[in-house]
Amino acid sequence: DLLASRIYDVDCGVSYEDFKNALFRMAEATVILSKFNSKEAAVEYLVKETGLAFEECSNAYDFYFNLYKIDHLWFSVLQRGLKHG
Repeated sequence: DLLASRIYDVDCGVSYEDFKNALFRMAEATVILSKFNSKEAAVEYLVKETGLAFEECSNAYDFYFNLYKIDHLWFSVLQRGLKHG
């Protein structure tokens, strides 16, 4: 909650609860994807789970990991929150 409350912008047009839920889901997806030994295996999992095209899932995979490369500390905080939340 502390992280979400610090980065939430009241003027963003999204409720705080929806913002927290989206943040949690993004962290959850990244934790799941990080458990795969390769990008290809993770993308194949996404294709199977979502029914989307391989290229679309590959782009989503890249998005998640590029997002979390920005700040490894933020990602580790989110991971700890998932384990304790």
